[in-house]
Amino acid sequence: DFSGLKDRHKKIVQLLRQKSSAQIRDFNKVLPEVTKRTLRRDLDFLLHQGLVARFGDKSKTEYKIKM
Repeated sequence: DFSGLKDRHKKIVQLLRQKSSAQIRDFNKVLPEVTKRTLRRDLDFLLHQGLVARFGDKSKTEYKIKM
């Protein structure tokens, strides 16, 4: 259920459903008005909600949908 998510969060989840995985730069292309720092915060929120999984580290960090 995505009813409690912000539009930004929904766009992030939607992108992850379309691709097998994505990096910050991929989210930045879809949401160019959002800073990378805010995108990381949004992804951390989705991680804590159990919707997204994170793999790798530093510049090689990728995110995948968990559902």
